[in-house]
Amino acid sequence: MVEIACPRCSSSEADKVGPDVFVCSHCQTRFIVDHGRAKLPDGHMTPAAAKRGRTPMLALGLGVGAFVAALVVVLGLSSSDSTAPERTVAMPEVANAPSPLITSPPPSPPSSSISTRPTVSPSVVAAPPPPSATLEATVRGETSIGGHFWLATYRNTGEAPIGRPAIVVSLFDGSGARVGEERGYAYRDYLGPGESTTVHAMSRKPPKYERAEVTIVDPQVPSFSREPVNLEVREHTVNNLGRGRSHVIGTVENSSETAVDFVKIMVVGRNDAGDPVAYGTAYATDKDLGPGESSGFKVNLGTWVVEDPKTIEAIAFGRPSR
Repeated sequence: MVEIACPRCSSSEADKVGPDVFVCSHCQTRFIVDHGRAKLPDGHMTPAAAKRGRTPMLALGLGVGAFVAALVVVLGLSSSDSTAPERTVAMPEVANAPSPLITSPPPSPPSSSISTRPTVSPSVVAAPPPPSATLEATVRGETSIGGHFWLATYRNTGEAPIGRPAIVVSLFDGSGARVGEERGYAYRDYLGPGESTTVHAMSRKPPKYERAEVTIVDPQVPSFSREPVNLEVREHTVNNLGRGRSHVIGTVENSSETAVDFVKIMVVGRNDAGDPVAYGTAYATDKDLGPGESSGFKVNLGTWVVEDPKTIEAIAFGRPSR
């Protein structure tokens, strides 16, 4: 028997089972004794080491905390007594267990547990294109009582419909100061892509101005879902009344399969260039028309006339009945 201290239970009884390898008689812990320079040829401890009695040991299977604690004890003993004789230190038997200072990485999960499902990107819905429009012609006129008005051809140049097409007329004096602002809306309140209509704006008592600027009010998408139904003007006649006044008489027919109400008639007179120079609107005599039904109409031309028109165009449309 060799009187040394078991690093696990501090028992001084251990059996030597190999070169510097011992087994504790109390807890069966297997450990190695490293004598350093104090090791003798026959393997026994030096007298100086024997006088000190038990020697700190490191046992197989100790955790990292116990290992560090034992190391601190050994270092503490060395630093507190630099003149003390050599000390014998017990080391774990590396052949039987891995070093507690080396941490193995966690095992990888089996390949069957790894998801191979493809990542699905959320669907992206492209925003609809904004509505756009342009003015193709603008004509200014005066009424018999001193009012000023403007007729403009408004065209939808975008891919989206436009609700309530509108223009604004800005009036400026000689210094460039704005002195007037008038807005006008189309009689047709729904304009599909590529369609055009005449828009009218007026100032009954305009201020003194040097320049008028006609621009488009930002086009808006219709706030209603029912677009108007185009109706057929079967025939129309122009009755001249003199002094630039006339009546347009005709017949409108609902040739669609949809019943309509509030049937509107818009008459536009044009010059040789196709610019609007006369304008008038009215409801049909019968405002509600079922499929195949017809009605007469009468539109006065005289208030909004710039010059005698070369051609007269009559357009009819109605709102789908609920």
